[in-house]
Amino acid sequence: MVTKNALAKLAVGFGIPCTLALTLITSCSKQAPPPPPIPKPREVAPQSSAADYLSLKTPETAAAQPSKASKATQEARKKVEKISDDKFCFELGRSVRSAIKKPTEYSAAMVEKATTVHRVRLTDISAIEKRQPEIGMEACAILAALGQPERSNRSVLRNGDEHLQLVYSGRRLYIYLENGKLVSYQD
Repeated sequence: MVTKNALAKLAVGFGIPCTLALTLITSCSKQAPPPPPIPKPREVAPQSSAADYLSLKTPETAAAQPSKASKATQEARKKVEKISDDKFCFELGRSVRSAIKKPTEYSAAMVEKATTVHRVRLTDISAIEKRQPEIGMEACAILAALGQPERSNRSVLRNGDEHLQLVYSGRRLYIYLENGKLVSYQD
């Protein structure tokens, strides 16, 4: 056990006045209550792909299955690749909402393309299902969740930043995007 005098000498060695060091040591030597226990983090199964998210395969079965995609998955990916970019986001919304009832290879391929090509986060998929905007969503996720806006207003700033307002009059909802990301909304 370290004595008070040894701690005071150590403190003086670091340039702390002896009286201050002894005061600190005395106040620290009193029994302090133990810190509260740290809660253990919940164990969550890793979700490595869009197919895992849509529960087509669990991480355990994915490891047991060969890495070669099934014929149905390959066909679904080909079908998704044929969708033009201007229609993709709207189709994503329909496929995600239909996947609630019955996940398919097509809906998994749609989510896979959305996350890899259109930068849609897996966390945005639940917002698309609920048709609700969330701060940080990409423009594609907004269109998938809410559909085609009645009107849009675009402004480009001197520094090149683009601001976009999407107006959904029927829902009395205004979406504000900065450089393709949702920064605020008004309902």
